[in-house]
Amino acid sequence: MELKRYQRRVLKEVGAFLATLDRHRRARERYPSLAAWDAIGLPDKYQRRTNGLGRDMTTCCIRVPTGGGKTLLATQILGLIYGTILKDRKGAGLALWVVPSDQIYKDTLRRLRDRRDPYRLSLEHVVSRRIEIWEKQELHRLTPGRLASNLNIPVGKPPSKNPENRE
Repeated sequence: MELKRYQRRVLKEVGAFLATLDRHRRARERYPSLAAWDAIGLPDKYQRRTNGLGRDMTTCCIRVPTGGGKTLLATQILGLIYGTILKDRKGAGLALWVVPSDQIYKDTLRRLRDRRDPYRLSLEHVVSRRIEIWEKQELHRLTPGRLASNLNIPVGKPPSKNPENRE
């Protein structure tokens, strides 16, 4: 798939952030995500986030309009992540893929499971690893061996705001 100019720009900016983040992590800075954001000078304000232990928790949000290729960008960004901050994992591990609606959930699940789909092919190419796609009810089959040898992607969506549709 040929990337559009704005998609290449998004990947360039995310790649610069991740490479800078990797350098700041190796320097053992307290908040490497914030330091990386400041160093590359992107226009929007970065909101520092920490996990339950008070450690830096990297978050990244891309804003692309409907039909702008967010799924393709997500496959490429996963490749950038595994090429920089998760380089030592060699493409193995767990990446949670969250979508906003039932329809996008069904479509994403179908496309990522289809080994001939361009999104799946793009993902396999950028991580150079076997990929397994999971639904919530299948996660009990996820083993340490699979985490060590594959890129495992559970696809999920936030709970419904309608009380009648909640699980």
